Amino acid sequence: MKKQQGFSLVEMTIVLTIIGILAAVALPRLKEANDAANLSALQSQAGALTALAGINYSLRLSLGSTAVKTAVDDTLGWIAIADCDDVSSLVLKWNPSYVITSLALNTLGISKNCTLTDNTTTKTAIFTAIGTKK
Repeated sequence: MKKQQGFSLVEMTIVLTIIGILAAVALPRLKEANDAANLSALQSQAGALTALAGINYSLRLSLGSTAVKTAVDDTLGWIAIADCDDVSSLVLKWNPSYVITSLALNTLGISKNCTLTDNTTTKTAIFTAIGTKK
């Protein structure tokens, strides 16, 4: 009679228990890492919006009021910013899950802190917008 080869039921149970414990520890940490990545992406977008608003304002000051344009393209000009929402028009590819809290910026050079919210995670980040309205 040949000796059977393979794992016993006890050995299989021990291995499955260890795998279960590892999964129970690892899955919450994976979720935390995902949440941190989402917040980092949102904060990065808010930083980019602040920088773009500053560049747009500088263009408005250097080019004057006649170089206004309506959308981002490869021509030199600036976009009128009269509201925090208008700052999103400075971005070529906008994330549709991001929402900007509306605040009026109807004076040239006025700056306000605007709130950027990710509707999928409800996390928020602050960016500074500068008015360039004609």
